[in-house]
Amino acid sequence: MRTLARILFALGLIAIVALVVHEGAQSIVNLLNRAGWVLLLLVPLHALPLLLDVMGWHVLLHGRVRVPALFLIASIREGINRLLPVANIGGEVVGVHLLTRQGVSGTTAATSCWTATAPGSPG
Repeated sequence: MRTLARILFALGLIAIVALVVHEGAQSIVNLLNRAGWVLLLLVPLHALPLLLDVMGWHVLLHGRVRVPALFLIASIREGINRLLPVANIGGEVVGVHLLTRQGVSGTTAATSCWTATAPGSPG
């Protein structure tokens, strides 16, 4: 599994470099300059609701997984759902897998992932 993860990481890195070369680094820098420093406000403005979601998830799991680990899992789950064409299901599947690696049973992990991402939830 680690070998597959490394291969996928390398392929992702190659894809990013290829996109930057294709689009041109200067055009990307120009877009970031046009957005300005206000773009940095998106990080805390998004992290706060995600943290509140994670704290609720922590309660659902009766404290079996630490909040920082849940925050990482929630970030990965959301990133997959937002960036990949997986119909907002792929992130939950990965979230269940990551939770089971933390020692949570599959049933509990699946239930908590879908409960933590119910309609109206930020994740």
